[in-house]
Amino acid sequence: MPKINQVLKLLVSAYGDRTWHMRLDPVGELVQTILSQNTSDVNSHRAYTSLIELFHSWHAIAEAPPGQVAAAFQRD
Repeated sequence: MPKINQVLKLLVSAYGDRTWHMRLDPVGELVQTILSQNTSDVNSHRAYTSLIELFHSWHAIAEAPPGQVAAAFQRD
């Protein structure tokens, strides 16, 4: 049995079988992960929500000047 399957079997026996649930689209998941690296879950969620409320789409964020994106994190 390949090593990964052995590890997976051990994890399932220790923690039970987990069902994956999609929370965000792939870009949203990446952004949320990056935001969460240097702050609390509460603050990273607040920053993510602020981005979405202000820009409404990833395209709008990509097109926005960096200063506007940075200002989204200063809103609260």
